Amino acid sequence: LRDILNESGAIVVDNDYIDLDIKGNALRIGGYMGYYRTPHMITQDENQQRIETNFFDDFENTDRYKILLNHIPTNWLDWGYINDYPVDLVLTGHYHGGVVRFFNRGLFAPYVGWFPKYTKGMFTGDKATCILSTGLGSEHIIPRLNNPGEIVVIDLK
Repeated sequence: LRDILNESGAIVVDNDYIDLDIKGNALRIGGYMGYYRTPHMITQDENQQRIETNFFDDFENTDRYKILLNHIPTNWLDWGYINDYPVDLVLTGHYHGGVVRFFNRGLFAPYVGWFPKYTKGMFTGDKATCILSTGLGSEHIIPRLNNPGEIVVIDLK
């Protein structure tokens, strides 16, 4: 899939980032699939650990506005990383809006369980803002109910 995306002109940022200047604004956009800076959740493969740790350190080490595409929101929201790590904006998903929603609350989220505190929205901490989207997919077995797919549009000003 990575080759197909690259051939189409897309830039894949998996344990990687790109620096861009857009209309005089210096941005750094990075991507990471797992639990950001969580030692017991990082792979046991020493080479991969080094790649991931180097990515975290390099990604944060800039004065540019940092946008991180991070699939898993658990550490940012449930574990309070938005108060600890200097990433300006984190775009995340994985909880699928709680898959099934009642009274605007998610019923279940992958790896969190029943009645998760966070399932969608914008949350601001001391060091980062996290936007958690319900996305378009669904949990493998449970169909979405009262939870339409979502594409988030963000205007940076």
